[in-house]
Amino acid sequence: MTEHETSPLPQPPDSQSAPRQRHGSYWRHILRILSGILLLAAIATLDDCDGCHEVSDSATKPSPAGEANSPATSAAIVPAHGTATIPTTAPANPQAVKPFDMGEPDVVLLITGGMEGRLELCDCEVPSAGLARRSGCVESYRQVFKRTILIDLGDALHMEPGDLRNEYLMRGMAMLHYDLLAVGERELSASPSRLAELLPLCKADVLTGNVGRKDWTKLGMTPTDNCLVDFIEPSVRIQFFGEIGGDSLAFSSPEQIAELKLATAQDLRKDIAQIRRLGGIDEKYTPAIPIILLAHGDEDYADELARTSGADLVIRGHTSRTDKDVRWVIPSAASGPGDKAATQPSGVPVLRIGGIEYVGVVALKLRDGRIDKLEYRAEVLDDRWPADERLRGLFLEYLRAAKAHKISESAPAGQ
Repeated sequence: MTEHETSPLPQPPDSQSAPRQRHGSYWRHILRILSGILLLAAIATLDDCDGCHEVSDSATKPSPAGEANSPATSAAIVPAHGTATIPTTAPANPQAVKPFDMGEPDVVLLITGGMEGRLELCDCEVPSAGLARRSGCVESYRQVFKRTILIDLGDALHMEPGDLRNEYLMRGMAMLHYDLLAVGERELSASPSRLAELLPLCKADVLTGNVGRKDWTKLGMTPTDNCLVDFIEPSVRIQFFGEIGGDSLAFSSPEQIAELKLATAQDLRKDIAQIRRLGGIDEKYTPAIPIILLAHGDEDYADELARTSGADLVIRGHTSRTDKDVRWVIPSAASGPGDKAATQPSGVPVLRIGGIEYVGVVALKLRDGRIDKLEYRAEVLDDRWPADERLRGLFLEYLRAAKAHKISESAPAGQ
């Protein structure tokens, strides 16, 4: 884990957003009711599903390391704090992975976001999308490409931080061996004590971005610990910044937003410019470093960051939709990342990735520490990808636990 000193924190947003907060609270109440109805429907089908009662031990427990049926997983990028992506027992279908026109990429980013507390979209017998199919897709790419980074853009949690499914979701993400989780609106709606319970379950680096709240200490970190995350591998180095727009925090009150102490886009420009000058946090590295910005906000917010931040690539979260194409935004003269290779369209690439049905895949060729070539595809989590039985078992375990919880809640006092 690396540390980076941010610029002075800005003043909190003004009270003009108050009407939006009231509007968001109303919809939050409606969504809570709908979510409860859907959960009850899922629990009701559990007893009627033949496949739900025949879950073997192998479906809920990882196979021992070195077991013969565990596929080999190629080397993955090692985060700066020294942990490596661990091989999994998930199935894989490398034949479903199409080659890139650029040939062998230097690194492949596998990107998800906007899960919103959903483990699966499931008919019980054959999981459709969700974590089980996602694992099959991710493992297929890991077998084909030697350097991958698995990233979630945030809004992973259910809107109710105390909801039981959040623990299972974090456990599922750990089984996929995520490298990086960027906090979003859903995560920031939870108290620091609740985050301290949940985030360690994910076992990933946590990118807090421009959130300068002092109570990060309850998570064992200072406000500047994870404003950026640095991935280092012998021939590849990438730095990730996170940036959260105040307008994206629709479920937070003005007081809660003020407590987050969000740094401004101007602070971000200064931070990136400093990295360009120094060659990153550790000055022994060359100043040429690809900088990827994970932006939590709407399209206008992401485009403005692409124009002014100086980042090489902007990936927009805070959405349940995934675009199939790259948008290119022309940077302002003062903040542009410099000369682009002739093989790239002019401007800064901007991607929108989210929803439980997709994995965004970004292949990068790097030259002189910058992005030389970029190819992007949106993988639909259909039956091309095998379903990971461990994650299917985790989903069924959650349904049973949720059912037991509902029964205990409805039992008369003293029973």
